[in-house]
Amino acid sequence: MPTQAERFVEVARQQVGKPYVFGAEAALDDPDPPAFDCSELVQWACARVGVKFPDGTWNQIAACKPIEVGDARTITGALVFKLHKQTGACTHVGISDGHGQIIEAKGRAYGVVEGAFRASSWQAAGLIRELHSDDAVQAWVELEIDGELVEGANVYLDAEEGFSVGRLGPIAAAIGVSDGGYPDIGMPVAAFLRSHGYTVDWKPKAGAKGRVVAGRYA
Repeated sequence: MPTQAERFVEVARQQVGKPYVFGAEAALDDPDPPAFDCSELVQWACARVGVKFPDGTWNQIAACKPIEVGDARTITGALVFKLHKQTGACTHVGISDGHGQIIEAKGRAYGVVEGAFRASSWQAAGLIRELHSDDAVQAWVELEIDGELVEGANVYLDAEEGFSVGRLGPIAAAIGVSDGGYPDIGMPVAAFLRSHGYTVDWKPKAGAKGRVVAGRYA
């Protein structure tokens, strides 16, 4: 089952191709608005997954939990912001998909687009608090199964439980664990790794952001 942050990103992604209109106001209960500006896309996509979030880039950056721009690249649903060079005012917002892509209502010449995440293009980043709990972080997991690397397992890491909620499908499929949802899938995956000679190296500490590798003992 997709996480709330993943659903937020997917709802925003479905708007790619629509026009940009500065000051556009989309009804939050409208499933198919005709146009967006940058902050309206964020507010509307939040509302579609049950999260109340303000409009206006200046309100949105103030409502977020600050993180490093580089960390936003691997956090699904993290927001990135552009700041005015002279005044520091927040002028634009985009949505990280957690896989190196940004979704944004970019401007009248572009509309709503998806493109590569370039940290140098953004000056600030933050987490929507209702989408990201304070005691769990999101990171990439790479897992080697019988000599083959399994990639694309995007999970939340919890200080007490290790594997927590998230998309564990790629790992589960590789080791033959049926996808019954959390915790049915997370706990067997962790147990499998430990009982079959695998090491799970949780590099980030609770509350940190970073790359996590689940590897196999030689």
